[in-house]
Amino acid sequence: MSAPRTPSPTRPSPPQPSAARVALKEDPRPVGEVDGAWWPRSRVLVDELRELSAGVDDRLGPVTRVGYNLRTWPSVPRRTTTDGHLVRLGGFASTPPDVVDVFGAHGRLCLLVVPPESSDADARRCLDRASGAGNDDDVATLLAGAGGERTDA
Repeated sequence: MSAPRTPSPTRPSPPQPSAARVALKEDPRPVGEVDGAWWPRSRVLVDELRELSAGVDDRLGPVTRVGYNLRTWPSVPRRTTTDGHLVRLGGFASTPPDVVDVFGAHGRLCLLVVPPESSDADARRCLDRASGAGNDDDVATLLAGAGGERTDA
């Protein structure tokens, strides 16, 4: 008779990224100011890159570079690794405060950044609107009612 087995301790698995926090226009041809929207959980860009990458990977391939506004995203390193890929990060005063430019092997996307503090309902509304077919609203219009204040550069 053998002793009962004690289950081996399991390591909690890391949270899986949710592409639902990224919404892209289906037609990749440019229409309007943005190609879709992204709702990060925080303003710590390096912590948010895995989820952002998962949301755009089908369209762009692995993310290689992200352009962002210097005042919106504080303390960002010049490069990081996400899912084994080097990602260069470039902060610019000239980048609009409420967008990020995401580059990959298959092109570039300009994404509206929905404020992290937005309520779920407001953020979903903003994601749906920004990714709607033919939507050509400007950034301020898209963010109206998103539950956060527009970030001024």
